[in-house]
Amino acid sequence: MNVVHETSAGTHSCGHEDLPVNPAHALRVSYGMLLGVEDFRTLMGNPRGKQMLHNGWLHGQGVVRGYDVTTVGNELRVMPGMAVDGRGRELLMDGPMCLNLHEWYVTWAEKGEDVANTLWKPPSGTQAAAAGTSATASGQQSSSTGCDGGTEQDFCLVAVFDTCTTNPAPTLADPCDLSRKRTEDSLIVETVRLELRDGACKLPCELPTYHRVRVLLGLDAVGKDDAPGMEAARERKSVGQYPLDARPAALLLAFQKLASLDAVDLQKAVDSADQFPSSEEDAAVPLAQIKLKVIGTGSTATIQAAISVSRRCTLIPTSTIQDLLCALAPGLIGDDPHDDRASGPRVVRDSLKWQENNMQLTFRVTSELEPSSLDMRYQPVRVSSLSKHGWVVEDIGTIDYGKADPEYVTVRMNREPRYDVVRVLICGTGPTPIAGSDALATPLAGFDDGRPVGVEGRDAVWTQNVASTRSAATGQ
Repeated sequence: MNVVHETSAGTHSCGHEDLPVNPAHALRVSYGMLLGVEDFRTLMGNPRGKQMLHNGWLHGQGVVRGYDVTTVGNELRVMPGMAVDGRGRELLMDGPMCLNLHEWYVTWAEKGEDVANTLWKPPSGTQAAAAGTSATASGQQSSSTGCDGGTEQDFCLVAVFDTCTTNPAPTLADPCDLSRKRTEDSLIVETVRLELRDGACKLPCELPTYHRVRVLLGLDAVGKDDAPGMEAARERKSVGQYPLDARPAALLLAFQKLASLDAVDLQKAVDSADQFPSSEEDAAVPLAQIKLKVIGTGSTATIQAAISVSRRCTLIPTSTIQDLLCALAPGLIGDDPHDDRASGPRVVRDSLKWQENNMQLTFRVTSELEPSSLDMRYQPVRVSSLSKHGWVVEDIGTIDYGKADPEYVTVRMNREPRYDVVRVLICGTGPTPIAGSDALATPLAGFDDGRPVGVEGRDAVWTQNVASTRSAATGQ
């Protein structure tokens, strides 16, 4: 827990002391070297700056734990928590803080913002604010009138990094200093300042970083004149054209390519003199969206608060992300789709062809079929075409298997399909599927680029527009 040492006046002094940040400079010492204040600041600033860069770029801006926001009676209460701001600094608040909404409103209305800013305090019955908690309330815009005459205002509650100096220690007196000051605060305490800011919360996790990757994974839409987004959409379409078992590897390659391009774009937005992902002005961490409704005026006013803690960014631990990734494994890991022992025979997708002016359909299978399961009585292959009035079941003449080639099935039509959009169903389910020649007569398992299935089987369904191969004599 942070400890705040009180000054002689009974309160700690918040001087907003600057902590050194020098990620690229480390102290080089040698025997006999005299060290001054700046040397010690360099010693402090190097590890601190590196940690901030790591947090800011690799973890991002958001709440790690806690920071619940509730109302207790007429008080707005913020519970302890931990967050990381936009510059990678930890915001650790180890005690609750409260704001009396009625007192805040009256003070703000009568005496202005500066006085109202001092009204955050620990809950009654607790000790003085633990390290690091101070707060302000500001903003008087974005108001509207409710149905019952009350005034409504939107505020964003944010946590802001701050520092205080404390623990005075004796120092050598400067003979030229007429004040004869003989002490200096020896500690800097990292604190959290709470602020109510006017308007809606602007969430850093909703900013358009890694846009290409987000389009690839379906999280972002492609905008107008959005060249990076269109590039990612093309990659996504390309991944979808791979066979199912090859898509994970294709997706990984596309992900790595687009992430590299997004990372290049990140550098373009960075101030070369600063190197952090967020400016000081945008570093605050949103905690909650708060709508205040004020009914009445002055000391008789009543104030209602509607709180939404969903308007925040939350950082999830790496170990939890690892566990969540494993949730995808059952859908990605299974039997080898090319292992014929894992399922029944399958239709080779690329082998499906209409021939002889759409009077004959041929396709190849991956393993031997049971010829009796192709008997016309069981309708093992069904062909239909779509008209403006609905589906038309087409007339199949014969189904031949293994005559010209032991791997091929030939379906001969009594007449060419009537309409251009033709749907073919090769049956692998139901009571009479096409079966393999194995001892269990394992049914057809769909297409060769799909996942293998067991005794439940799977249909192979193929839809094609046959207008380009239609005979000129066919009527519509």
